[in-house]
Amino acid sequence: MKVVLVLPPWCISASRKEIRKIKEGMVLPSLGVAYLAAALEAAGHGVVLIDAFALDWTLEETVAAILKEDPGVVGISCLTIRATSAYALATALKAADKELLLVMGGWHVTALRDKVLAECPDVDVLIPGEAEATLREFVDRLSQNRSFADLPGLIYRGNSGEVIETPPAKIVRELDTIAPPDWDIFDRNLYRPLFSQGIKWPIAVLLSARGCPWGQCRFCHQNRSDRLPYRRHSPERVVAEFRHLVRDLGYLEIIFWDDNFCFNEGWLNTFCDLLDAEGLNSVPWTAQAHLRTATRAMFQRIRASGCYNLFIGIESGNQEMLDMMHKGTTLEQCRHGVQWAKEAGFETRCSYMLGLPAETREMVEETIRFACELDADYTQFIPFHVWPDTPFGEDALREGQYLGWSDDMHNLQYVPNTLSGSDELKALIKSAYRRYYLRPSYIAKTLWRLRKPVYFHRTWRGFLYFLGL
Repeated sequence: MKVVLVLPPWCISASRKEIRKIKEGMVLPSLGVAYLAAALEAAGHGVVLIDAFALDWTLEETVAAILKEDPGVVGISCLTIRATSAYALATALKAADKELLLVMGGWHVTALRDKVLAECPDVDVLIPGEAEATLREFVDRLSQNRSFADLPGLIYRGNSGEVIETPPAKIVRELDTIAPPDWDIFDRNLYRPLFSQGIKWPIAVLLSARGCPWGQCRFCHQNRSDRLPYRRHSPERVVAEFRHLVRDLGYLEIIFWDDNFCFNEGWLNTFCDLLDAEGLNSVPWTAQAHLRTATRAMFQRIRASGCYNLFIGIESGNQEMLDMMHKGTTLEQCRHGVQWAKEAGFETRCSYMLGLPAETREMVEETIRFACELDADYTQFIPFHVWPDTPFGEDALREGQYLGWSDDMHNLQYVPNTLSGSDELKALIKSAYRRYYLRPSYIAKTLWRLRKPVYFHRTWRGFLYFLGL
């Protein structure tokens, strides 16, 4: 059976209900659909990927391309930030062909499994959580005209329109038993990272683990009681994937997309030893770190094996805010961690949220000053977004003004009651960027880096991005 996996066009304005295209030009391959493709192909099914976001297609172009494939099943990826686009795609597909079988999965479905079918009546089946085994068995049964009524891991509409949820699918404890993602489904020329994410392309994305080893941050879906447990591939499996991407497929850089790569020093040391033994430590790669678990030794070890760039979610420069969001870090840990990264020779990227629930103007000012103190190579200030069904999201709705969902993370969606309104928060965010990037010391540092040719193009792209913000 042919299955078309779709990454919807992005995005649709939730307030105006109008389709508009985002010409961002900085997108990365979706590992989720690549894992699904590998599982389906192993069972003998045909798979076509339509990445409408990367192709910068309109809704109409996407629907036409899907119908042209004449699929048995259409699988739609749904992230919360793109949910309006995913819902609109489902509606347009059903309007074009009511017999199409539409399956939806992704983080939004996992987090809001009890709401999606009501919000999007045109979807037939939901697969929350990790879907490789469930989707493969579901398509197997369809192709054999067998019932899927007792298949674990499904939420679907019955014959009378009632919502039926089967028992949860079995959690895969040993990640190495899951087939590696199928990279052949991607046109690698479509993908390009943010200026701060990479120096070479084509660029690939890898996961060494699933889940979050902390899982306590109150603004994140990983905080949920029904979240999937943290599990990690063996170092040997991860190095084998790394080697395949570089030597067989010709990728020039790797981005590790783990929520926290710097976890378990023994695992990291073995991974780096294997990478060195394979002669792959000359390939640049990047990772994300949580400073609750990171150590100076970890940073030095991964830096010696090719990691050159670290992303660190600091979130706030106010300890009260960090404690309220259950970040698990202190300001002193943040200072030490960023300093360790700099000492090891990393490029550093730090992220902060502004306009958090109960956050005052004075607290925002503390965060801006703290960001300038840490002086990362790249820093972003993101307005707080209310993620559905998260504890901090519930706090926000009680303690502030919800402006409506925005598919652009740089647009305001929420203002706490502790600020005067959206104009004040917008002004604070603009001030944060200007005060950070227009510091004489930062400008001098940037000019000094331009002596290396690789930074010329990145700096220009970064400058344009800064102007857009």
